Amino acid sequence: MQVRLKLQRDREMRQVRQSFIIVQPGKKDMQVVVDIPDQYFLDMTVGEFARCLKLHTALFMFQAGQLSAGAACEFADVDRYTFLAACSRHNIAVIHYDDELEAEFRQLKRIRVSC
Repeated sequence: MQVRLKLQRDREMRQVRQSFIIVQPGKKDMQVVVDIPDQYFLDMTVGEFARCLKLHTALFMFQAGQLSAGAACEFADVDRYTFLAACSRHNIAVIHYDDELEAEFRQLKRIRVSC
């Protein structure tokens, strides 16, 4: 992964904005350009911020059901253990039970309590 930093002033020349561009040579990936004011980098390098942004985007898309766990790991360019640890830190459920299975669990709990 290559991260390029671009500095530019806004139209009114009031503030310098940093942009980072994520490029993976040889792959047909989407290129994303994001303008972020300096005060939001919070002692991170541009590369660290780009990795953090990719991980949080993958977490959000996984939680929304748009990505599987494996696809989210690939999207964020992290191993499965790192991704699962991030899910745990952000209280994101990794295993999703369908309604039928949850109903069976509730029924088993009721049976167990009555015994």
